[in-house]
Amino acid sequence: LIVAHRGLSSLYPENTLISFKKAVELGVDMIELDVHCTKDRELVVIHDSSINRTTDGKGKVNQLTLRELRKYSAGRWFSEEFEEERIPTLQEVFELVDKKTKLQIEIKQPGIEKSLIDLVEEYEILNNVLCGSFNLKSIIEVRKLNPLIPTLFITSSFDLEKMKKVLLTEGINMVAIEINGLSLSLLRACHSYGFVVDAWTVNEEKKMKEFLEMGVDLITTNYAQRLKKLLEQ
Repeated sequence: LIVAHRGLSSLYPENTLISFKKAVELGVDMIELDVHCTKDRELVVIHDSSINRTTDGKGKVNQLTLRELRKYSAGRWFSEEFEEERIPTLQEVFELVDKKTKLQIEIKQPGIEKSLIDLVEEYEILNNVLCGSFNLKSIIEVRKLNPLIPTLFITSSFDLEKMKKVLLTEGINMVAIEINGLSLSLLRACHSYGFVVDAWTVNEEKKMKEFLEMGVDLITTNYAQRLKKLLEQ
């Protein structure tokens, strides 16, 4: 499956509505996005814990209200033409995507799991989302709140022997492994235990071919357009 990392982020500013809209239009299988919570408990889509890198403002997401966040452009850093883009709420993303593709939601801030699951249930998109995190406690919490939502453990280097028992016991059957930590032998071992494997972040065509031949289940990329073309060929 093609997973568009923060939307179509090689061509549009990451984690913005335009980036997600273009990924949907391209026909990707899944869009990856990151979720934080504002000071006034609104779920917003942004990768970093601060707004410094991807907006023209400064400050921590959890110390600013949604209204304060909305003052800043989330697109100008990328290009002047995207100056009107703002940090989207998760609700806006759900409404935009509207079950046209699946969403891989990365929980960036522990403690927001219940608000997130409540929103997923409200929009009736249980079959269209999966929740992932580097924080194991976060995804265990998601499993407890709603075991129907698939969960993904994200890691830079995956110690299968150490992790397999806890993941399988908790019903977490997907792992996203950073490409420098993913080998063919590890992939085969993961598959032998029934884990679905997502390789991230694969941007070069040569690497895409390598991981496709290896047999990974999902490829997360900033260049979804490149991967789609490769798969069509």
